[in-house]
Amino acid sequence: MEMIKKYLEFMKENNNFNSIGEWVESLIDDDYIKNIVFRYTKEIDPSVNLSNAVNVLDKETQKEIERQINNYLKNGIEEKDPTFIASVELNPLMESEAQSSGKGIFTSFLKVITALGFKENSPNWEKCPNDFLFYYYFDNVDSESVKQLFNRFKSLSGYVDMIDYQKNSIGIYFGIRSDAYLEYGFDYEGSKLLIGQFKLLQSVIKSICQLDLKSASSLKKILVNLTYQDILTFGEIKKDMLTYRPGYYEKRSYPIIEDRVISFGYFGISRWDNGKLDDDEFKSIKKYFNSWLLSRKWGGRILMNVKAFSFWVYFNIKLK
Repeated sequence: MEMIKKYLEFMKENNNFNSIGEWVESLIDDDYIKNIVFRYTKEIDPSVNLSNAVNVLDKETQKEIERQINNYLKNGIEEKDPTFIASVELNPLMESEAQSSGKGIFTSFLKVITALGFKENSPNWEKCPNDFLFYYYFDNVDSESVKQLFNRFKSLSGYVDMIDYQKNSIGIYFGIRSDAYLEYGFDYEGSKLLIGQFKLLQSVIKSICQLDLKSASSLKKILVNLTYQDILTFGEIKKDMLTYRPGYYEKRSYPIIEDRVISFGYFGISRWDNGKLDDDEFKSIKKYFNSWLLSRKWGGRILMNVKAFSFWVYFNIKLK
């Protein structure tokens, strides 16, 4: 601390910095100063030089950064503003609440995904586990970039040790489980490392839909038309449909959910003639499916239709 104070005095006396950005960059090896600065620059493209990132901030923000750094250099950590650490995250949840619920940390998690360049996302149906309804997966992400971005957020920095530095890349995921929990974390070749999870109650869905983050745009489009109970119903449907056997088939498609409709496709069912399913067979398939639906406890909450083309039969189930 004493060395930093003397260094600051030397800097002021000699005025050998051309900008506040250069001054800040000269002090950035101090972890506490790094936290102060990254609070204001974390939304800026991580490829931008730190000095430039500070210099492009408005003058009032630059003065606030300078004030906090000078206060720290003069008084040390014991005299710092006690609300600062809780304010590192822009989410209003306190750190302890974020740790227990995962909601506050998830906002920062999405900011990292945005900074990594994953802004226009879609669910990965092929990778979606059976116990998930929607699954977003980002493969071969540079491990060092993830580490640097996580260290910009107090609530995420504690998870940096989960990153395997012997591997150059890492997978990142988040998704909605069949039990109406949102889960997110790392993924190493199918082995998940959980960072956080929280229940998608209606108030939580509303808060996610209000996020102004590009990496959340697809998730928002999904949740805006769903309730907590809808998600649970979809979870029941998927679980039961994965056991449904409409007869002999060669392969099954990945379940897909769009506009409150979940679809399951089966290839090679029954008898086809010139690419068209036999009418009697088609009627039999629909009748059997309808009877099966009536036996499900969620059967009264849905509408259904069956379509057949190109040797595929699709069972579409829509929430009322």
